[in-house]
Amino acid sequence: RRGVLRAAQERIGVTALLLEQHADRALAAGDRALLAAVAAAGDPATLRQPGRGARMHGFLRDLIAGSPQLASMWILDAQGVMVAENWPYPPRYDRSYDHRPYFQSHRDGERGLHIGTMEVGTVVGRWRFTLSRPLVAADGTLAGVVVSGVLSEYFSDLYAQAGLGAGARLAMFRTDGAPLAMWPPPPPPDAHAPPSAMDLAGPIPGPGE
Repeated sequence: RRGVLRAAQERIGVTALLLEQHADRALAAGDRALLAAVAAAGDPATLRQPGRGARMHGFLRDLIAGSPQLASMWILDAQGVMVAENWPYPPRYDRSYDHRPYFQSHRDGERGLHIGTMEVGTVVGRWRFTLSRPLVAADGTLAGVVVSGVLSEYFSDLYAQAGLGAGARLAMFRTDGAPLAMWPPPPPPDAHAPPSAMDLAGPIPGPGE
């Protein structure tokens, strides 16, 4: 019995390590896409110049096409209004997104990568979380935000293939315990509310666990 338990624990440990390494690579690839979009945007003050939005639309569309985990990417100006997206051009929405947590985080001073929580994408209608980076003006103020939606199912589909057997539960969390992806997957996104980490068996892991 002890030998069986030890072998199972070792297998789970190896599987968890492989899934963690995969997540690291996938998130790093998403961040590289964001950095490429930030570099392509250049001076944020020029984003509304004639022709720039159309060129950024094409750039974002091609960027998404090469990243299977990314469902979408868009650029907001300093007021949170969409300047470019990977879907249609011109952007279909002209309202402000400055109320979104990722925008507020960068407005409050976050200048690095921000990882949002699991929620239903407004356009794709599927569970996803966001990655975002700020566009910073020459004087250091926030001039916009580049955002990408990462499909949670990209990770949960991988978890389904982990081979840990019936009853296994796997999930990826932020360091504050907010879920980003899970298997079994949450119910269909009909309420636009993030699933609770309590949907998973066991306690919420703390930072570093």
